[in-house]
Amino acid sequence: MRDTQTLSPRVRILGASLREARQAARFGLRELARRLDVNPSILAHWEHGTRTPDSEEVSRVLGALGVRRDQARHILNLARGLSDPNSITFGSKAALGHHLAETAHEAVATAMTIWSPLLIPPLLQIPDYLRATVKAALPTVVAREAYLAEFLERRTSSPAGTRVPVDVFVGAAALQETVDNDDTMVRQLRFLGDTTAINAAVTIRLVPSDVGFHPGLAGAFTLFTMPQGDPIVRCDAYDTSVFLVDKRGHYRTAAENLDARGLSREDSVAALEACVAERESRVRQDISEVSSNAEDELWAQLMTR
Repeated sequence: MRDTQTLSPRVRILGASLREARQAARFGLRELARRLDVNPSILAHWEHGTRTPDSEEVSRVLGALGVRRDQARHILNLARGLSDPNSITFGSKAALGHHLAETAHEAVATAMTIWSPLLIPPLLQIPDYLRATVKAALPTVVAREAYLAEFLERRTSSPAGTRVPVDVFVGAAALQETVDNDDTMVRQLRFLGDTTAINAAVTIRLVPSDVGFHPGLAGAFTLFTMPQGDPIVRCDAYDTSVFLVDKRGHYRTAAENLDARGLSREDSVAALEACVAERESRVRQDISEVSSNAEDELWAQLMTR
């Protein structure tokens, strides 16, 4: 067991994984400590990352909790790789590992910067938008609804509902792309506008597509400002999340570039309202065309009788 001077992404994720495994097995800290014959404070240190267990100690914990083999393998791999501060999580974004990695950093961050060039970020997605984005990864309705319920429950304790400052930069393409349908997009865009109006801690700013090159064009990221040490950055691919220590400040520079190129909060709200009006007009037009087609079909049926 080692004292931890700086909480790296891997250490945080290991602690969150141990805590989740204990809670899933319905063990209290004292009960588990008795079974392992250790002081409960030691387990608390492991879960908070202030001390790190070695792989043998982790194996004992997992055995006492009866953790299934695939989850135990994942947690043991975290414990065996603590010399590397960074962490990579593979698999569907709906998988438990992605959730634990994200919430381990959200829970302690003092501020967050989110850049999402192509989609509305998950932290601000409404249920129908979220369903559409996970449809490929979760092809069955039962799986999607189970994930949706769990995700929304987690979001109630996320930074979007607290006083932690969250700066969200959204690319113009995310507003132009239709996810699910126009009705879903109208409600999603309204939700963004309502959020930035109601919650002073959350600032949503749009980044036009014609502002020239900036580092954010390389892809989406989330920058977590931590209480101590360098910020942590999360970079996402389709089925992979990478958590890195931003030692050289590259992602802080990328966030500053977004701040310089993004619309103001007020102009972003106005742009959202314009997008909503445009999509509402399309929805009304679609309804009108459907009604007109239905009327034509009815008259055609009457004329043939």
